[in-house]
Amino acid sequence: MSTSESKFTNYETAEAKLTDYEIDALSRSFNFADGHARYSVAQNYAPLLESLPHLLTRRFDQDEVEYDFGKTFFGLGRQTLPDHQRMLYCPSASISIEIVANYLRMKNLSVSLIEPIFDNLADTIKRHNVVLKPLKEDYLHEGDTSKLKDIDTDAIFLVIPNNPTGYLLSRSFFSEIVDFCKKADKLLILDFSFRFFIPDALIYDHYAVLEQSGVRYIALEDTGKTWPTSEIKVSPFVADTQTYPFIQSIYRDIFICHSPLALALVGEFIKVSQGEGAEKRFQAIIKANRNLLRETISDTPLKPVSNPLASVEWIHIDDEMNDLEIVKRLQTHGIHVLPGRQFFWSHGNASCQFVRVALMRDTDLFARGMSVLQKAIPALF
Repeated sequence: MSTSESKFTNYETAEAKLTDYEIDALSRSFNFADGHARYSVAQNYAPLLESLPHLLTRRFDQDEVEYDFGKTFFGLGRQTLPDHQRMLYCPSASISIEIVANYLRMKNLSVSLIEPIFDNLADTIKRHNVVLKPLKEDYLHEGDTSKLKDIDTDAIFLVIPNNPTGYLLSRSFFSEIVDFCKKADKLLILDFSFRFFIPDALIYDHYAVLEQSGVRYIALEDTGKTWPTSEIKVSPFVADTQTYPFIQSIYRDIFICHSPLALALVGEFIKVSQGEGAEKRFQAIIKANRNLLRETISDTPLKPVSNPLASVEWIHIDDEMNDLEIVKRLQTHGIHVLPGRQFFWSHGNASCQFVRVALMRDTDLFARGMSVLQKAIPALF
């Protein structure tokens, strides 16, 4: 077997990427690895099934369907609708990040990327030979921007709320970071893929802050973490007036536009969420599964440490056993989760004492998985 083949099949080694674990788990009994929305359409969005024939035969006006999607999406997020003339739509957030990496390379910009974070963000940027430095999450102390002055890269890349920890910047601290980037002439790159898991009380208008500041920024969003559209996703992609023409040029080398059918289909899911109460059904699913997981692992060496502001749970292993050992042992019981070390992308072995559990699954499936986990715990430690 070649080295390259080994890299993608030997999941006990640190060489495997997080996506490799996710792919391996796709058809497994209890896939709690990837953070995509994998819960039942029939149970949660049944009325939409009746609209599918209409969508498949509908004639679309591209400008109209894009505007309608943007108004619906940003409205649900309680965000100022960005200028339609500075908005693009990608098929996934990963492709949006690929475009960002292209831009960084073209402009020869170095970047400080938040850590811990999903390793493919770092890998995508490094593949373009962009100078990349870690920005430790614990470096961002609320109300203290003094350490920001030590950042010597041309750009700062943050995920809000962060994956895997759920770390969220308050409005005041976010504004301070934006002001710092404006004064220091740094590009601010923001990934809001987990936006819709922020509780109502903590929501604020990110785009109002960005637009009013005059900072150079790129912001990307995603639907795939929230609505169960079987990998048919939309990633809205926005930039300031100075940056946008370059982003648009790269985009047009790849796409004419995103599928209007995809925009319309995903938009229908979002409209259902708009009509729900304060707690959306996807938030209720996350809440129920998080509570059950925490109940299942209470009084064990598995300790939740994440802020519950994302659709995943970040768990510390308070034991000599490391993340790869836990992942391997859980796999023997049909349970698939992610090891934590690859989230520390600048030093793969910086921490081997974390695992990540995805929560966006049907509650009955998750409950069965937790029953298996409860029975397996005595054999794990």
